[in-house]
Formats: sequence, structure tokens, C-alpha cells
Amino acid sequence: LQPDVVSYTTIISAAAKSGNLAVAEQWFQAALAQGITPNVVTFTSLIDAAVRSENDEAARHWYETALKAGVQPSIRTFNTLMSGPARQGDVPSAEKWFRAARFMGAIPDRVTYNTLMNAAARAGDLASAESWYEKALGARVDPNVVTFTTLISAAANQGRLKEAEAWFCKATQGPGPGIRPNVAMYNALLSVAAKSTGDAAEKWLRHMEDNGILADKRTFGILIDACAKRGDLDTADFWLQLAELAGKKHDAITFRALLNAAAKQGNMTLAESWYSKALEHKRQPDIGTFNNLLQAAVRRSGIRAVRPWYDRAIASQALPDETTFSIAVHAAA
Repeated sequence: LQPDVVSYTTIISAAAKSGNLAVAEQWFQAALAQGITPNVVTFTSLIDAAVRSENDEAARHWYETALKAGVQPSIRTFNTLMSGPARQGDVPSAEKWFRAARFMGAIPDRVTYNTLMNAAARAGDLASAESWYEKALGARVDPNVVTFTTLISAAANQGRLKEAEAWFCKATQGPGPGIRPNVAMYNALLSVAAKSTGDAAEKWLRHMEDNGILADKRTFGILIDACAKRGDLDTADFWLQLAELAGKKHDAITFRALLNAAAKQGNMTLAESWYSKALEHKRQPDIGTFNNLLQAAVRRSGIRAVRPWYDRAIASQALPDETTFSIAVHAAA
């Protein structure tokens, strides 16, 4: 069997999903060499490869190449073009591609509006996200769980708990769309609830459990990080232990947040405990975290604390820097 446009496009799409623009382009050239005529899916896959590679210039190049080849872009093409600036919170660029889609006769769909809301959410512009929600309704495009998760994230990124809760309730209660929340939707809400005073985080975590939604690694990471940042080490340790009971493994970022918080308060007992757990999870702190721990240990125990933490940094392949040696010199002075 001779490979056709579907065969080559499938390979290009696979390269795109791995973010390998060079390989996608090589297969495109191979297709042309075999006399294959690319279609809109082919060009959209190339644009996707460029977007995933964060190469805006290449994305525009392949869009313009498609037009020159007489290929009519689809709404999926424009959604792909919008997704790049959306992830960067670049609302004007995302909206530019939306206008281009309308000009080219492509009818916006749910993904289109969700992408524009995501751009606004990442830019911390709740009003813009809400405006695009209303425009979607005006276009008779029904929202889904991604829509409301994005709106909750937009409110959360501005630290607006009441608005985040309002969007959650609008999605799930009363005469609204009747959305069944998933773990991502709860995590978006918890990301702002965990930063607030009071028991908002615990309330929504119980709500999550009552709905039969299992917490994931990100859920616990959100709770632990928020506690660490406000210096509530005991509660952070509680969430860490609960996560371990639930079989969730944390990433290096979570452990760095915990260790830095412990160092800041000079709580070397918790620091030692969390450091041991980080090693159990095969998560190595960076040299910045080691320096903070070294500084805290020196304040507590003096020069004798230098060698143990220095050796740990070396064992973790975190190369000592100028700050490390400065701490050691001042401890010896």
C-alpha cells in the first residue's frame, strides 16, 4: 500500500503532540516529495507543532502557507493558533486570531470560547473571561466543565474567593447547566480557598469528598504550598501526611516550598523530617533550598552545622555556589 495524505498527516500529528516541530516539518517535506497534496488537517498539525514548540513565527508561517496553497483553515486551525497566546495570557493576540476566524467564515465553537477565557484567566482578567462567557452564551454555545473551571481559575488568579465560589455554584446548582465537577474544577477552587483565612479549603475538600471526587497529587500540592507560604508548618505537615496515606507522591517543587518555609522559621526538626521524605520520594532540593537550610542550621547550631548540610548538597548533586561559601565563611568567623 502506498502512503497517502492521511498516513503522512498522522505522523505529522504525532510529532506535533510531542512538540517536535523539526520532525513534523521533515515529514511534511517527505509528503510533498511523494506528490502528496496536504489538506487542512495536515497544516493544522504543523501549526500545532509550532504552537507546542512556542514558535509563534512558525505557526504564522504555516498558516500563511496553507492560505497560499488554497487550503481553507477550519475553526480547529484557529483554535490551535489561539491556544499558544492563550497559554501565555496574551489576550490581544488570542483575540486577533478569533477575529481572523470570523473573517474567514469559521464558526467559533466551545473550544474557541474556552480558549479565549483561558487567555483572560491566565492574564488575571476575570472581567474579560466573564465577557467571553456571555459572548459564548449569546452565540448559543453551551458551557462545559472546562468553561467553569477556567472561570473559577480566572477568579482564583485574582485571589477572589467569593467570585470563584459563585462560579462553582452557578455551574453545579439550581437551574444552571448542571455541570458535574471534576478534580480539576475543585483544584481551581481550592487554589484560592487555601490562600484565604478560615476553613474554606477544608470546607471545599469535604465537599469534594462528599461528591465522590478523589483528591489527586495537585490537590494536596495546592494545600501544602498555600500553608507553606503563609508559614503554617503544622497544617502543611498534616496535609503532607494525609497525602502519603492517600498514596500521592509529591514533586520537587512541593518539597522545596516546605523546606524553604521550615528554614525561614528555623524549624530544623520539621526540615530534617521533610528532607528525609523528599529523599524517599527521590526529590532532590536545589542549591537555593540547601542554602536556606544551611543558613537556618547555622543560626541554630553554629559552624558545626555547615558540614552536614554541605555534604547533603554534594550528595544531591546541588553544586555549592557563592552564597553557600559565604554562609560557611560567616559561620566560621
